Amino acid sequence: MEDHRRGSVEHVLTTDDGVELRVLDDGSRDAPTLLFVAGFGQGAESYRLQAEGLSDRFRIVRFDARGVGRSQKPANGYRIGRFAQDLRNVVDQLELSDVVLIAHSMGCTVALSYLESNPRGPVRALVLVDRPTSLVRIPGIRPSAPFTADAVIARAASFIGPGRRDAITDFVKSMTRPECPADELEPLVEATLSMPDDALVQLYLNSRFEAWDDLLPTIRIPTLVIGAAESMIPVGAMRHTAELIPGSRFVVLGEPGRASHFVFQDVPDAFNGLIARFSNDPSSPL
Repeated sequence: MEDHRRGSVEHVLTTDDGVELRVLDDGSRDAPTLLFVAGFGQGAESYRLQAEGLSDRFRIVRFDARGVGRSQKPANGYRIGRFAQDLRNVVDQLELSDVVLIAHSMGCTVALSYLESNPRGPVRALVLVDRPTSLVRIPGIRPSAPFTADAVIARAASFIGPGRRDAITDFVKSMTRPECPADELEPLVEATLSMPDDALVQLYLNSRFEAWDDLLPTIRIPTLVIGAAESMIPVGAMRHTAELIPGSRFVVLGEPGRASHFVFQDVPDAFNGLIARFSNDPSSPL
C-alpha cells in the first residue's frame, strides 16, 4: 500500500468476503483521523465538503460502500451487519487508530453495529448525524418513530421498475432542502441509482426496521448527536437518541429552510467547525 504522508490517496481495499471497496484518504497521515460513514445509497463523494474543509487539520477517510459508486457491486451482503464488517475491514487494512467515527443516517446504524461487535476497537469518539434510534412506528412501542411500515414497504417497491429513476429522485428530494440546486441534488440521486435494484431494496428494508434503543445506553466513548432544523427526522427524535447515550452532547444545526437531512452539505462551515471542535476536545464548548 502506498504510504503518502500527505495529500490525497485512493485505495482499493478487498473485504474479507472478496469485495473491492474504493476508499479516499485525504490529509496528513500524522493528523488525527476522522472516518466518515455515508448514509443509504451514498458514498465517499457525499463528504466532499468535509474533505475540503477539514483535511488541513485531520486525516479524512471516506469510502464507497459495497454496491455504491465505484466500489464493487456483488450480489450479496446488503445488510447492516455486513456493512459493519466492511467498515471493520477498512479500519483494519488502513491500520487506523485513535479514530473519530462520524456517521450519517443509515451510516449511524453501520457505525453502531461496528461498535457493538468491536467494543475494544480504535474508536475514541463517535458522531451520529440525523438518525434516530428507530425509524418505523409501532403503536405502544415506538409511537414517535417518523415512518409507518406501510410507507417504508411502498417506498421500497417503488425502487424497482420503469419508474425507478423518478422514485429515487423523489426519495432523495424528500431528504433535501426545498431549494436544493440541481448540481447538489443530482450527485445524490446518481449515487443511489448506482446500486443494483435488488441490493437497493434489500438494504433499504433491512436498515429501516432495525432499532438501537438497547445499545445506546452501553456506549462509553464521547458521543456527539447532531440534528438538523429542517430534516424529515424530528429534532425531538434526535434529542431522545442523545438522552439514551450516557454523557452525550446534542446540537441542532441550521435554521428552517436551510439545514435538511444532508445538513453537512447544507451548512458545511458550521458542520465542519463543530466536528473540528468536538474531535480536538470532546468536552470543549460546542
